[in-house]
Amino acid sequence: MARSLLLTAIILFPLTAIPAESQPVHCPATAADTTGWTTYDEEGFSIKIPPKFEAVQIKGIDSQVGRWRAKNATIFYDFGNYSNPLDPDEQGTFPDLIVCQEGQGSHAPRIIVYRDEETGSGRMGAHWAELPEEFHSRKALTIGGLAPDERNRAEMLAIIQSVRFTLEEE
Repeated sequence: MARSLLLTAIILFPLTAIPAESQPVHCPATAADTTGWTTYDEEGFSIKIPPKFEAVQIKGIDSQVGRWRAKNATIFYDFGNYSNPLDPDEQGTFPDLIVCQEGQGSHAPRIIVYRDEETGSGRMGAHWAELPEEFHSRKALTIGGLAPDERNRAEMLAIIQSVRFTLEEE
């Protein structure tokens, strides 16, 4: 009897993978390996991006911006005086927000994971605040992207950790 009940339960409620949009968001344990990634020298900093991404031309209004796109994924940055500090406010609520690391000015970014309000997918972001003026007179950098699962979160963490600021040349 117990065996047929179990079989009935499996037939009626088959085991399926949990869709990314309903998986819990959490901070990545480790960063992905960046071997073979492309280094982009943006004005003021460099960043490593996986080869599956292609640069997309976009124009900022009051800051330097960049974007890379791959199938079902986007990475972006905003380098300027008004870059999003990734704190909940009237402009963004960051559902299911988890702070992985608090920022320490230009030395270490604030790193968060959260759920996208529109799609429900996990996202990850980093914000460097209070950058010294020798970094092209821009005060902050924010980087973000889709991170619905552990592999994508490890990839985003590696992207964030790859950022290197460059001094403005005289």
